[in-house]
Amino acid sequence: MEQQIVSCLGRRLALWTHDAPDHMAAAIRAHRQFYEIDVLMKCRELYLPGTAVVDVGANIGNHTVFFAAILGAPVYAFEPDPANHALLALNIAANGLDRRVIATCCALGATNGTATLHPGPAANRGVASVRFGNGEIPVRDLDGLNIPDPIGLLKIDVEGSEAAVLAGAHRLIEAWLPDIVIEAADARAFRDTAATLLDRGYVPCGRHAATPTYVFRAVDQTRRMRRILADTPMGRAPSSP
Repeated sequence: MEQQIVSCLGRRLALWTHDAPDHMAAAIRAHRQFYEIDVLMKCRELYLPGTAVVDVGANIGNHTVFFAAILGAPVYAFEPDPANHALLALNIAANGLDRRVIATCCALGATNGTATLHPGPAANRGVASVRFGNGEIPVRDLDGLNIPDPIGLLKIDVEGSEAAVLAGAHRLIEAWLPDIVIEAADARAFRDTAATLLDRGYVPCGRHAATPTYVFRAVDQTRRMRRILADTPMGRAPSSP
């Protein structure tokens, strides 16, 4: 592993990455900037103060550190690959974010269970994926975690498991109508995701990143804001789900 220093909006932050030839590490090293900064700045534009962020497929913590350090958000981060999760935990500690982030080494899916991990290659450890069923990786559903905080943003980057994550987050989405930032690598993945979210009152409103990552927003922003304004605690650390 190697340490990179990134600069963003007047902050200097440490990011520990995998060794070369990892793709994310190379991009961070080359630009001295967070990976997928266009996605992150869109998240900054959308973020509602006092709400929590759920980072599904947190990888080494690139997005988690941005959400916690730059946005000041409480973050619930989930990463199934133990090697990635180790760097996620290191990056949380290196930037003094332990009180703001809860990181769990598990996959998220439609129901509780287990899965088999398929790690990404050395050239791109960020494309680790899981196959649900028997395996060594625990799987949780977001609804079953009963996260107590108002959820303002749900970020999902799970290499083909998008439908399962959304199925396990039905109550959370219905309750909070969070902005959803979700990777959909091809046209079929986009159509499946869009069809699911359209049924829940969402529409797409932007595409970002080299691997297509879409922002979906709830049509009923009035209901969303009334719920958040009624229930948002200010300045609270995340609570263990």
